[in-house]
Amino acid sequence: MKRRGLSVVFATALSAACAALAQPTYVSGILHEPLGDAGFGTVDGRVLTVSSIGSSGQDGVEIRCRSVSGGGVGIDLTGFAGVGAPNREIKIRPKGWDGTIKGTMRAYNESATGEIMLAADFTHIGASESSYVEYDGFGNVVASGFLPAGGALAAPPCLGGYIIFYPSLTLISWGPPKQWSVTWKFYCSPCPDPWQWFAPCGGPSTERTIVVTPIVPGGLPGLGDLESLLVTGSDLPDLDGDGVPDLVVGNADVKTFPIPCPPWDCLGPDTALNNARWGLGQARISEECTPDGMGGCDETDRRLVVTNLGSSGQDGVAIVLPPGAGSVGAELAKGNCCRGHVIIMKLYDDDGHEQRVIRTQTFDPSGTEELDADFSSLGATGYRLTLYGASGQVLGPPGGTDFLSGGPKPVFTNFCPPGATEWWMNMGTPSNPIWVFQGCLGGYDFVLPGYGAVPNVASFRIEPLDALMSFGNRARCEIASDDTEGLVLDGLLITQAVTGDLNCDNVVNFGDINPFVLRLANPAAYHAAFPGCPDTNGDINGDGVVNFGDINPFVALLAGG
Repeated sequence: MKRRGLSVVFATALSAACAALAQPTYVSGILHEPLGDAGFGTVDGRVLTVSSIGSSGQDGVEIRCRSVSGGGVGIDLTGFAGVGAPNREIKIRPKGWDGTIKGTMRAYNESATGEIMLAADFTHIGASESSYVEYDGFGNVVASGFLPAGGALAAPPCLGGYIIFYPSLTLISWGPPKQWSVTWKFYCSPCPDPWQWFAPCGGPSTERTIVVTPIVPGGLPGLGDLESLLVTGSDLPDLDGDGVPDLVVGNADVKTFPIPCPPWDCLGPDTALNNARWGLGQARISEECTPDGMGGCDETDRRLVVTNLGSSGQDGVAIVLPPGAGSVGAELAKGNCCRGHVIIMKLYDDDGHEQRVIRTQTFDPSGTEELDADFSSLGATGYRLTLYGASGQVLGPPGGTDFLSGGPKPVFTNFCPPGATEWWMNMGTPSNPIWVFQGCLGGYDFVLPGYGAVPNVASFRIEPLDALMSFGNRARCEIASDDTEGLVLDGLLITQAVTGDLNCDNVVNFGDINPFVLRLANPAAYHAAFPGCPDTNGDINGDGVVNFGDINPFVALLAGG
């Protein structure tokens, strides 16, 4: 098994001594610290093997999410259960910023039956019981009810398979009290490497999601802010055959900038996995308060800081998107570290197709930037750039400018000063995905090869040129850089695709008529009036484009057809 073979091999008599030398380790960009006598093995991608897990229940790892919005971690339960097996147990305990434990989630082996049991106890925060809803792999509700403190639910059987257990905490209400849901994602896979659960290897599998919501009486603070997740175990199996019990954890993430509820069902089966942010490459991520301009920091206004970026341009942050995301926006603090500095924004769909926008600091002393884009995974030959003025009018060639892959690229002067905020949005329809730069204070002066200078550009859009295939459901956004000063994300904007909702108020009614007419007559003015509203909403007939063919279906939609 690929990752389990990477566990550090300790002689049994020396295990505790070696474990004492374990050092804090970054995995997925998040700090992992050893607990008790635990020792760390080699990090493989987003997976860490933790060795020297004794029977005390105090050995394990502390994962420092430090997020007001929550976090999660995956745990390997392969070989965990069985009739007559030891009373194996894994505990996951959330710890608040005040240093106190806020509850306990447990997975343990029921020796008499061989079942894996899942239990929760949040009496620490005043919850004597919790409600729960269990979903199958298709999102259908298969069970629901109330779980008293210390009560347990049986996980689905997993005969001869490989198991991943993913518990996470997600903020669902600011309260008071501040309310959280606990999601248990239980995944039984035929894969010899079950950590492929984000892209299963095929064959029959079992998937269950159990959403547990502690019922906290009014007037109590609730869980508060999440400092870390403590993962400990006892009597665990020896996964790599070295005679020492192992705890394998991975896919740790934070929930910075939580998805709003509504429009999404934040108690649904996909909440936990589709609301994750983690570090790419050697990057380290942290959620921090935002400086208030007076020497202090506003704890209620959070931002995601990405540091430890190398020179490869592969280090950054990944953001998993919820199903049905209509458009995705990233609010970036502008960096300007050095010549040759690059920022790469990527968006992947659920089939693995990629869109990429690249900005590179030129080496000339004027500090200009070169713009490029890559839609080759869609079969595109290049991209089309369209420039807009402050009132939404098209600047430069009326139909935009085509740039072939490998050819000359446009260059623009850097009017967004370091530290200023830039808004980038990905929208459009599946057949015509579009990146839109929403601008910042000031304007850009573009130089287009073969055309010349175009001054006072307030915003611009980038779309694939002659794409041969469509872009599917947006699944993940990545932002990478080589900026020695790091990246700062001040916010994310994720909208849900709602067919016919042209003003993006999450309902379809007569208020969408004028925006629909504006979208057909003047797309630039429409996007200026409704920034972030995805073109997908206007594609009523589902052919991948917004045009006059959508008029009759739109009328039928308003009429209830």
